[in-house]
Amino acid sequence: MGFLSFFAALFFALLSGCVSSAPDLKAPPSELPWEPQAPFRGEKKVEIPAEARALGHFAKGQSLLSQGEFGQALTEFEGAIQADPSNSFLRFRLATLYLRKGDLKKALRETEEATRLDPSGVDNHLLLAGLYSSMGEEAKSVREYQEVLRLDPKNQEALLYLGALYLKLGDYEKATKSLEQLLAVNAQSLLGHYYLGRVRAKSQLYLAAEESYRKALELNPKSEAVLMELALVYELQGKMENAIQTYKRLLQANSNNVWATNRLGE
Repeated sequence: MGFLSFFAALFFALLSGCVSSAPDLKAPPSELPWEPQAPFRGEKKVEIPAEARALGHFAKGQSLLSQGEFGQALTEFEGAIQADPSNSFLRFRLATLYLRKGDLKKALRETEEATRLDPSGVDNHLLLAGLYSSMGEEAKSVREYQEVLRLDPKNQEALLYLGALYLKLGDYEKATKSLEQLLAVNAQSLLGHYYLGRVRAKSQLYLAAEESYRKALELNPKSEAVLMELALVYELQGKMENAIQTYKRLLQANSNNVWATNRLGE
């Protein structure tokens, strides 16, 4: 019995010691304040990458174009360039819009910058060549078409327009070479045969010109430009009956063709 009394006294002593050593707690607060802890505290504001902002402007611009809102679309594309000025594709796309607007200076500026940013871009050089040509800078245009052909030797657009440009400049030998290269790549090029016919006619190679024009007519029998020039080639050779029949054929394609009517004296 004394043994049990000892342990009972020891238990209550330990219990009273635990209670007395526990701290007194205040009443809990009505609201629990929350302070952001690391890694949130002191974080900088998240910046949207330039590429993402540019893409947003581009997508909106494309959507506006599809809705016929050209002016607003142009503003969005300009915003895309401001967000990502080193993007050559966006520069090229903006240049095409300026061209559509008729602002050749801005179109040229953007195309030149697109070409500087991406010198291997064939489309950049093609557009630049066309702009130079339309602005009377034929030498620069020739240089750009030659660069296209260095990058893509079988580029049909460059071969065609370079041939036409050489024709305009009176360099019939180079024009012939360029157009023959085009026809070696694509024998079904209507414009290739047509321009080669013009080069040959200018070079007074009338039989060869006839051949080119006839091949063009096989591809488009009602082409007024080809029929008219073929008739003139016949006239220059004194083949008047062939010329008359060609003019009549031209009037069958278009009864209102004034040139053919006048040549036939009708």
